[in-house]
Amino acid sequence: MNTTINKIPFEVYAELTPNPNSMKFVANVMLLEGGTVEYQNKEEALNCPIALQLFDFSGVKKIFITSNFITVTKENEMDWYDITNIIREFIRGFLISGEKIFIGSPFDENHVPVKKAVAEVGVAEAAGAGAGAVAVAVAAVADP
Repeated sequence: MNTTINKIPFEVYAELTPNPNSMKFVANVMLLEGGTVEYQNKEEALNCPIALQLFDFSGVKKIFITSNFITVTKENEMDWYDITNIIREFIRGFLISGEKIFIGSPFDENHVPVKKAVAEVGVAEAAGAGAGAVAVAVAAVADP
C-alpha cells in the first residue's frame, strides 16, 4: 500500500511594490478567492492565522491579502534586506503546514475591522443628508 501523498510544492517569491515600505509575497496557490482583506494590527487579524502570526515579526505594520499574494507593509526603520527571506520562508512554511489561512469567511461581518464597519455605517447613515454630511462622517471615523 502506497502511503505517499502527492503534495503541491509550494513556492513563494518576493516582489517589490511602488511603496518602498511594502513587499508583495506571491504564492503559486490561491490564498483568497475574490476580494481583498487588509489588517492594520493583530486585533483586526483574529480570523486570519497567517496575518496574526506575521504581526509577530518585528516591524510589520500592515497585512493585505488577495488572490495569490500577501503584501506586508513594514515600519520605516526596518530594512527589507534583513526580513524578506525570513517572511518569505515563514509564508511558505505556513502553506506547507496545511493550516487554514482564514477561520470562517474572511468577509464575515463579525470579523470586519471596527474602524471600517463604523466608516461604512457613518457613510450609509449620512447618505441621505448630502455630500457634506458624508465627508464629516468619514473624517470623524478616519481621525480617532
